[in-house]
Amino acid sequence: AKTSYVVNFKQQQYGLIKAMFETRTEFTDNTFYDVSAWTFPLAFNLDYHHLNKDELQRLPLESAEVSTSSSYVGSDNPVALLVEWQDFRAATALTRLLGADIDVKLLEKGSRLPVQGEPREFMAGSFTVPLPTETATRNALIEKVNNTVADLGLTVYGVDSGYSGQGADLGSPNVSDLEMPKPLLLIGEGVYSYEAGEVWHLLDTRLELPVSMQHAQDLGRIDLSDYTHLLMVSGRYPALDEKELDAVKSWIRDGGTIVATRGANPWLVQQGLVNFELLEPEAPQNQNRPFSERDDARAEHIIGGAIFEANVDLSHPLAFGLELDKLAFTKAGTMVFKPATEDFVTVATYTESPLVAGYSSQTNVERIKNTPAILAQGYGRGSIIMFSDNPNFRGYWLGSMRPYINSLYFNKAL
Repeated sequence: AKTSYVVNFKQQQYGLIKAMFETRTEFTDNTFYDVSAWTFPLAFNLDYHHLNKDELQRLPLESAEVSTSSSYVGSDNPVALLVEWQDFRAATALTRLLGADIDVKLLEKGSRLPVQGEPREFMAGSFTVPLPTETATRNALIEKVNNTVADLGLTVYGVDSGYSGQGADLGSPNVSDLEMPKPLLLIGEGVYSYEAGEVWHLLDTRLELPVSMQHAQDLGRIDLSDYTHLLMVSGRYPALDEKELDAVKSWIRDGGTIVATRGANPWLVQQGLVNFELLEPEAPQNQNRPFSERDDARAEHIIGGAIFEANVDLSHPLAFGLELDKLAFTKAGTMVFKPATEDFVTVATYTESPLVAGYSSQTNVERIKNTPAILAQGYGRGSIIMFSDNPNFRGYWLGSMRPYINSLYFNKAL
């Protein structure tokens, strides 16, 4: 298919390519204090397969060309414009359009809409710009949208009618308003600066989304009413007194969203903000092992960085834009959620055999399997979203970045 690419191992950079696609889970030395796997297609959430020589020879290959210019597909008098959410750069387009005060709406359900007289399927998560009926005004808005996203390599579709032959009509309740996020990222003493920097890079560089930053230790004194999101990465956060905690709860009930990753989750549990619990590891038993086995024993309780696979609920707004029902996360550390006791709050769950690359002891694999990778709890008009791991790992793990990005733009759809 035109959307598939072949990378031939038979070239000068064979060693590098092999390492990029490698999914080892067994090692001679199991002592890892840092990342033990970097599998690129898993990082980018790509559907990939290893081909043997015969399979490769049967493929009709041609040189690949990648366009960085956007295009318009549609008639001269569309009723609305649509952009599909599957492309990572669609989020940048959405930021630009909202920043230009253009009215943008979200398709919360998939829809089949006519484009140049032919029906086309649009997945949930696609966003639409309604167009006015007056010709000159409509043409000016079409030109403005196309110019705004011109350098992103996207396709802007002009639909002939808002009536769907199957799925959501553009005038239905399943099409909701989108607003520009105003996130606050907590930083400073006690906060893991690498993870904070990864979030900052994602928002500022990839999404072109302005982000405010304040010191985590000042949390109880921050006026959250200026923000839509509170972003918390791994770190030590202050215990709030009753008045401070009530202020945070009130902000969430009024529509605020907390997005927590990895080591920030215990704070949410300790403050009683969520109904979820952490799965505590069992204390190691004395087995009278010799000193020579000490490193192996420690490795059993450490995950320096391995790749774990989760099943994803593709119908959930946090999964919009994903096309595969499996999603890989880089897991570092051994924090694990207990399975949720209520429906509709688990976005992703680690599989029965979750380790797909890198080293983890079987003890940790058993603890992690079938536990939540992403939880999302409604709280009044707001929400609390919890990632078991760091979805923005090293700034390049684009697959698991998608639910994090969705937590910024689609939080009102939860």
